Amino acid sequence: MDKIPLLNELTKDNQLNIIVGANGSGKSSLVDYLKDSMLINLSVIPAYRNLFFNSNNYNAEMLKSTSAHIMSNLQNIRAKSQAKDQDTFSIAVYALVNEYVDYLSKKNEDDSYEGTDILKKLNSIYMDILPHIKFLPVVIDRILTPQSQLTKNEYQISELSDGEKSVLYFISLLLLTDDKSYIVVDEPETYMHTALAIKLWNTLLKEKPDCKFILISHNIDFIQSLTGAQIKWLKKYERPESWEFQNIEGIQLPQDLVLKIMGSKKDVLFIEGTSHGSLDYRIYSELFGETYNIQPVNGHREVKKYTEAYNKTGVFGNSAKGIIDRDSWDANEIEALERKEVFVLPTNEIEMLLFTDEVVEAVLLAHCYEEDEIENITNQFKKHLFERINMRKEQVIMNHLKNKIDHYLEKTKKSRIQRH
Repeated sequence: MDKIPLLNELTKDNQLNIIVGANGSGKSSLVDYLKDSMLINLSVIPAYRNLFFNSNNYNAEMLKSTSAHIMSNLQNIRAKSQAKDQDTFSIAVYALVNEYVDYLSKKNEDDSYEGTDILKKLNSIYMDILPHIKFLPVVIDRILTPQSQLTKNEYQISELSDGEKSVLYFISLLLLTDDKSYIVVDEPETYMHTALAIKLWNTLLKEKPDCKFILISHNIDFIQSLTGAQIKWLKKYERPESWEFQNIEGIQLPQDLVLKIMGSKKDVLFIEGTSHGSLDYRIYSELFGETYNIQPVNGHREVKKYTEAYNKTGVFGNSAKGIIDRDSWDANEIEALERKEVFVLPTNEIEMLLFTDEVVEAVLLAHCYEEDEIENITNQFKKHLFERINMRKEQVIMNHLKNKIDHYLEKTKKSRIQRH
């Protein structure tokens, strides 16, 4: 597959395109394939980024070279092995200061010159993201000196945190990139807090409206917070140069849920519960975790809806099942649910599974009780349990009636919608 058609396919009709996929789905191979290119309008920033600034790497000739020369070196290094990618941080800083020096020279020759003060632009963007740092130029050395806006103290770039260096790195590269370029970034949120990465990339997208961005990320919060993103699932990869993508916007499931389950080699099990810390999740993970990708999706309505939608979609290459609490479902309703791959517990709620004879006996055996003791303790437990239930009989009956009414209203509403 030629690189130009692939880039056009990935960026068609949208400025920001985010590629997601499971580990081993071919994302790294895609980055390597694009990186191994000398297209002058393509910048590829790989996931491996050693943001170490070392001025000793560059001689006097390099310091005096033009920005175009430095950007050429930058392009050459990007096209080589990942071990050399660490050089891009230092080169980007030199290139940016050279651009600034070139601006000063032209401004000095012609006061009416209206070129871009790239250093002013850098500080404007950077201080919008991180207001406590400003960069001062050291023209003779072609480097930048960070200055604390709290103390006015100056220090070295190497003393910046990884997150601060990442912000400087990305802003510098984007400011040095020509308009109407393709910009590919693997793991753009690396080294940064998610909120910081979101603010940075939303700002850079506005700064480069004529560029096409391809970001590769696993961070769901980051992905969903970027303005105007079109998300593409890397569905299939065949070596050496064949990738199959699918837009996830047309899939009838919540976007955050699709991002969690796409590319899973396991079938999906939708369960009740609101988090991976819920009792439902902990129990079902122990029972089915090796076989299923388990996803809590709130209540029984969501379990039913998402199980049916997942199986109807047919794009994931596997299937889904659901498990819900008994909740007063009658036999006909249970049979209808099972036809849609949604299964109902034998107990009213999942907590009640812990009161079954099998579970109580297993717990007591694990605590080294003898068999005759187990029977006695179990009988005592049941006695006290039913005493508590009888004390709350009215509430139990009301809960049962509420569930039956809810089921009836839900069924009636669905029937009316289908008739219309």
